[in-house]
Amino acid sequence: MSALPFLHDRQFSPRLSLVCLVCLLLLPACPAPGSDLDGTAHNHHAQIRAGDAYSNVYGVMAYGDSARARYGTVVNDGGQAVQTFGGWCYGGVADTAYNSIVVNGGRISDNAYGGSALATMFARSNSNTVLQIGGDVSHIVGGNADSGRDKALADSNLVIIKGGTTGTVVGGHASGLLDGSARYNLVSISGGSITSVAGGSATTTNGTADASFNAVLVSGGSIRDHIVGGIVYASSNGQYSARYNAVTLTGGHIGGYVFGSALTDSLGQNVSPLPAAGSGNSLNLLGWQGTLRRVAAFQYLNLALPNGMRPGETLLTLGNEQKEGDLQGSTVRVLGALGGQGMRIGDRYTLIRGCPACFLILKGVVISSHETNRFS
Repeated sequence: MSALPFLHDRQFSPRLSLVCLVCLLLLPACPAPGSDLDGTAHNHHAQIRAGDAYSNVYGVMAYGDSARARYGTVVNDGGQAVQTFGGWCYGGVADTAYNSIVVNGGRISDNAYGGSALATMFARSNSNTVLQIGGDVSHIVGGNADSGRDKALADSNLVIIKGGTTGTVVGGHASGLLDGSARYNLVSISGGSITSVAGGSATTTNGTADASFNAVLVSGGSIRDHIVGGIVYASSNGQYSARYNAVTLTGGHIGGYVFGSALTDSLGQNVSPLPAAGSGNSLNLLGWQGTLRRVAAFQYLNLALPNGMRPGETLLTLGNEQKEGDLQGSTVRVLGALGGQGMRIGDRYTLIRGCPACFLILKGVVISSHETNRFS
C-alpha cells in the first residue's frame, strides 16, 4: 500500500468535515476494488458507473448439468473492470445466447465476452453482441465456447466497434477436445483504434478446428496489425478447416496483413496464411484504395473503384512482405465504379501493384456490347 505524503505546517481537527461524513455514509454502497458484480438477480443487468472498480462483472451467470445464460447485459459508463461477461455459464452442457456488452467509456483491462460458455461436455455460445463506443478494452470476444471433453460451437456472434481503443477483437472463438467450430460470426469496425481482428477462431485437440463463414467489415477506424477472416490453431492430433470467410473494406486504415484464413500455433504466434485456391474466401474492396502490407488466402478479390479514382491510378498496392504464391489461383472480379463518375471506354487503371507471381485470373466489366475497360 502506498503511503500518503506527510503534511507539515498544518493542524488537524478531530471534527469530521462534511465531505468525510458523506463518504462514510456512502461507503457501504460503493464497490470495493477487486469485488465482483453479478446482475443475475437484477433483471440480468449490470452497470459499471464512473468511479466503480470491479474484478469480474456478469450480466447473468448460471451453473448446472445443463447451464444456460441468456439475455444478460453489461454496460460500462466510465468505470473499471478486469473482465466483463454479458452472459457466463459453467456446466456439463453450457449455452450462452442473446447476451450483450456495451462499452461507452472506462476501462476493461482484460477480457470482454459477450457470452462465454464453459462445459465438460458440449458448449455453445451464439447470438451474443459486444458494442464499443468509447473507452479502453484489452481483448473483445463476441462469443466464446470451451468444452473440456466434447465439442464447442461459437456461432452468429457480433462485435461492433465505433470508437475507443481496443486490443484484439474476435467475433467468435471455440475450443473443444473433439471439435471446435467458429462460424457465421461478424466483426464490424467503423471507428476507434484496434490492434488486430479475427472474424472467427477455433482450436481443438483431437477433432477438427473449423473457422468458416465468418466476416470482417471495416468502414473506418484504424487497425494497427492484421485482419484474418478465420484463424485456426494447430494441434498434434487435430485437423483444421477455414473456408468461405469474407473481409470487406470500404474505409479505414490497415497497417498490417489481411488474410482470408490462417493457421497459427497454440500461442497465437507464427501466423501463416492458408492456400488461396479453393478456399472460397473473398476480399471485397468496395471503394477502398490504398496499400496493404500483405494479402493472402483469398480465392476471390472483388473490386469496386472508388468515386473520383482517376485513370492511371492504382487501386491496391501490396507491400514488400507479399510472397510469391500468396494469391496463386485467385480470381479478380471488377464490379465497376462507385459514385457518379463511373468508368469510360478506354480508361486504364492498375488494379493491383506489387504482386510477385500472383497468377491472377482477371474478369473485367463490360460497359458496352463492343468494348470493355482496359486494366493493367
